[in-house]
Amino acid sequence: TRTGTTWSLQQKLDSDSYALTNYQFGSEVAIEGDTILVGATYYDSSPELVSVFNRSNGIWTYSQSIYVPYTQMTGVHGEEFNSTFLIEGNTIVIGNPKYNNGAGQVHIFRLVNEQWTLSQTLTPPASAVGAQFGISVSLEDDLLLIGEPGLGEASNDLGKAYLYQFNQDTDLYELNQSLDYNYLTHADESPHFGTQVLLQDGMMFILSINDPFADDLSGESLLHNGTVTQFKKVDSEWV
Repeated sequence: TRTGTTWSLQQKLDSDSYALTNYQFGSEVAIEGDTILVGATYYDSSPELVSVFNRSNGIWTYSQSIYVPYTQMTGVHGEEFNSTFLIEGNTIVIGNPKYNNGAGQVHIFRLVNEQWTLSQTLTPPASAVGAQFGISVSLEDDLLLIGEPGLGEASNDLGKAYLYQFNQDTDLYELNQSLDYNYLTHADESPHFGTQVLLQDGMMFILSINDPFADDLSGESLLHNGTVTQFKKVDSEWV
């Protein structure tokens, strides 16, 4: 916590804070208000989990562990459930990009009777080995943006991002728009569009780890510099 300009340790959270034994606890962290999510990438040789801590009267206490939904498991750990996750209000979104040979999926949990409960699982609209749907996620208001960079070796591995919108009538997220890499003349650079995604203040940003424009002074292409593309909403579509 900060007092004036000085930060001081408030509390240590680790695997000793509750009964389970975790490894690589703290691989990913998200916080909103009085709730902290902490990822553990390796739990007792089993698929990964996300631990929930709640704060009351200034003290953080363990509340719940969120595991890979068993009906969605392929039976092996290392599928990167919890490699990316976020919390906003009564919604937690957790990416699972290596599920099903890297096709990926995204799990949405809602807070029901003070317990985080699986509400929906999103699968890639066009399932493909190595697409890694869910390697990045961003949530703002009723919009959910999911990256699918396809981190494979194919030279035409462009990547995509998918925008979902929450439907109040069905209580589900529904596909609203697919966002594509716009520079097909540079497809041989395998841009991996969608490696990171961000929705913030009504704006949309999508990262490609390879820059389609960067050339050095000799005219040679510079790979792996990265670029960020901003999209804006025109009428009902992001362009």
